[in-house]
Amino acid sequence: MSNSLEYNFYYSGPLLFKTKINNQDLIKLKKLCKKDKNKNCGNRLAGIISGEYEIDKIKYEKIIQKYLNMFLLAYQNWYDEKLDFKLKVKTVWVNYMKSGDCNPIHIHTNCKFSSVLFVEKPKNLSKEILDFKINKNKNSIPGGLIFDLNQAMEYHIFNKSFEPNVGDFYIFPYNVKHSVNSFKSKGERISIAANFI
Repeated sequence: MSNSLEYNFYYSGPLLFKTKINNQDLIKLKKLCKKDKNKNCGNRLAGIISGEYEIDKIKYEKIIQKYLNMFLLAYQNWYDEKLDFKLKVKTVWVNYMKSGDCNPIHIHTNCKFSSVLFVEKPKNLSKEILDFKINKNKNSIPGGLIFDLNQAMEYHIFNKSFEPNVGDFYIFPYNVKHSVNSFKSKGERISIAANFI
């Protein structure tokens, strides 16, 4: 007797794109990150974060262009149509998070897509996350990037939580709710966020 049962499943919900930035590009991107008081933008952002500073969007876009091209392919596969415009960086900034900082649930506005790229994380954060998962809840981890994809409903995947691993790069529609929990580890969790039009 043959096991020839077949099934299909269908993509639904927003495209949550993830790729890895190579080390050479990551080094270039990290050089763009500076704690420049003249470029402080924390007063315009949702985060309860020690430092948030604008970075050079032209240099940033040049470095990440090949990753944006991959996103366009993923977009076409997910939605079964091509995006009818080329992604251009509208704003880009670096977040320097320390112990106790957080980013409450929010969306981005005046753009079409947003992104998060992890540049650095505290030395002991992975251990803190592991201990938390063992003792509490794997869906809401310290310092993790949390996407709220829908309202909580039975049989739905309504959230995704990701450990901030260096080089991980996420792109998602501007209106996907997301947040970052606080953490206790010493050191900085550095990420670059960008909005695209």
